[in-house]
Amino acid sequence: PGDSRAHLATYNALIVYHALRGEGAEVIRVVEAARQAFPQNESLPFLHAELVAEVQGDGARGQAIANEAIEEVRTFSGLASLAWVSALAGDHDRARQLAGALLSEPEAIPATVARRAMLTIAYLQAAAGDYAGAEEIVDGVIEHAPGLDPAVDKAILLMLLGDSDAAEEILIDIATANPAEVASRALLAAMHS
Repeated sequence: PGDSRAHLATYNALIVYHALRGEGAEVIRVVEAARQAFPQNESLPFLHAELVAEVQGDGARGQAIANEAIEEVRTFSGLASLAWVSALAGDHDRARQLAGALLSEPEAIPATVARRAMLTIAYLQAAAGDYAGAEEIVDGVIEHAPGLDPAVDKAILLMLLGDSDAAEEILIDIATANPAEVASRALLAAMHS
């Protein structure tokens, strides 16, 4: 019941949280649950297979799965998901290429896809040590696409930057102001588990 996009956002937030902590088995568990909850999502099967290969240390297999996904996934949303997955799997060149391609014609893609591509770029900036650049991108996304998801994304970025206290403060504010929102609560629970 409820908004399926909100529930998918919860799964995405948990995937990112566990990926940032290097908890590959937890990432796979969350992706498996997301696949069961959203069987129509075209990118989740590739995400699951690629992450399993990465966790098992089979980078060549993960790369082959990523290549197949690019050939098979045809929606903007699916390609944005693949960019994000590539970033989390450590294939930053592929992630940058996919996100850059999506952002090359911003008027042709939905705002939610543009936001996800921008957040992928922010993650890549942070992974490269450019935390100020990453935070600037996330702040720009929050300013131009206000809502719950960007604020959750800001909390995730703060976790990446090592500022768990500030991240927790944002998540508590979201959970307090929006009783029906679940992504912030799931992240708070994961932080305290």
